[in-house]
Amino acid sequence: MAGRLTYGTEIFAVTKGSVHMPVLVTIDAASKADAALIAAALPGRPEAKFWRGYGVIRLRFRKASEAQELLPVVGDCVERHDLPWARVRIGDDERMFRAQGRRRAS
Repeated sequence: MAGRLTYGTEIFAVTKGSVHMPVLVTIDAASKADAALIAAALPGRPEAKFWRGYGVIRLRFRKASEAQELLPVVGDCVERHDLPWARVRIGDDERMFRAQGRRRAS
């Protein structure tokens, strides 16, 4: 059964019962400045925003494998800039990065 499915303002093709939906990625950081450092290292130069006290970067990919390629980039940024932490959410999966030399607050 072929057709179209509307999700928000985007239209996705429906082919033989499958829906091709984008993979949503959210990168959270301790501040907008931290998120801006991470965003500068990402392809396409996405915008870092401020939401509820955290820095946030939102991205969309066609395939989960493309989104997985962000993990080493974000981890490298956390280490290189000695950021307190960054969290990457790809769909329902979550990965947390912390700088190696940092101690947890008591």
